[in-house]
Amino acid sequence: MEIIDISLPVYGGMPIYPGTAETVIKSVKSNSGQNELSELQMTSHAGTHIDAPAHAVDGGQTLDKLDLEIFYGPARVIDLSACEGSIDVSDLETKNIKSGQRVLLKTSNSNRGFKTFYDDYVYLSAAGAEYLAKLGVKLVGIDSLSIKKRGDKDNTSHTSLLSQGIPILEGINLSKVDEGEYTLVALPIALQNDGAPTRAVLITDKKGETKTMSDSELETAKLFTDGGSRGNPGPSAIAFVICKPDNTVVEKSGQYIGETTNNQAEYQALKAGLQRANELGIKKLNVNMDSELVIKQVNGQYKIKNQELMPHYNDIKDLAGKFEQITFQYVPRALNAQADK
Repeated sequence: MEIIDISLPVYGGMPIYPGTAETVIKSVKSNSGQNELSELQMTSHAGTHIDAPAHAVDGGQTLDKLDLEIFYGPARVIDLSACEGSIDVSDLETKNIKSGQRVLLKTSNSNRGFKTFYDDYVYLSAAGAEYLAKLGVKLVGIDSLSIKKRGDKDNTSHTSLLSQGIPILEGINLSKVDEGEYTLVALPIALQNDGAPTRAVLITDKKGETKTMSDSELETAKLFTDGGSRGNPGPSAIAFVICKPDNTVVEKSGQYIGETTNNQAEYQALKAGLQRANELGIKKLNVNMDSELVIKQVNGQYKIKNQELMPHYNDIKDLAGKFEQITFQYVPRALNAQADK
């Protein structure tokens, strides 16, 4: 596991958005290293921070009213470093962004650094923000202190997202982050306010565990998935493992998904594994699960009586259609140990 800090350091005189108060940190009590105490003065939108709906929408939710689940979970870093000026709809349409995703936009801003404020930073256009809002993403992050163009009176880049309850994570540093899938942790201070600083990190299981696959190995691979809950419903987690034909592990992933039922967790684990296998370019896939119910439903042997499972089932069938060949088979838990850990 690797934890990547994508937060900007907080210090007196740090770069701020023009027109806002400077950050000041001063010692108010010093006793030779014992009982040190500092006073901090900064705005709620300095450095790495979250914009709550109340930031730009009359009557919008304040930060303390938002579900913390929004700020913890799977996230996609999308590399848009080639964009100059603004990120437009045409730049986003090719990225296969889905409803419910947390999307972090990496631009050339990260490569310039954050030691000073640049007026010509790359921003998200009004149309681009409206596009993401209509898709129904869960959160949007960007590597600039504001998501909109500097000095623009049109605030649509904010309002189109915040009016739909989609928080904005601004001021993140993605210079050390590649495009791909991560787990985001960006829990803001519980201010009853329009926004707050946050320590944002990305977590990946890829360090030391991800191996490349040759073109021939991409022809056929194995997928092991598992999901479970403590309670029904209850706190749930999912995991998947993608292997080469010789069982060499290519990639492992596991994450907490909030409260759900055991069967829903099994379906979500399967969905996450299929999505990743498709992203890797795998053409033929052998899927293994220790949920006999899900396997027989996907194979058409069982009817789906619980209608809450139907959306998950439909997602699986859509994803299965992206592979040239795919099989789903039940395996005992003992043979699914890699995903069950």
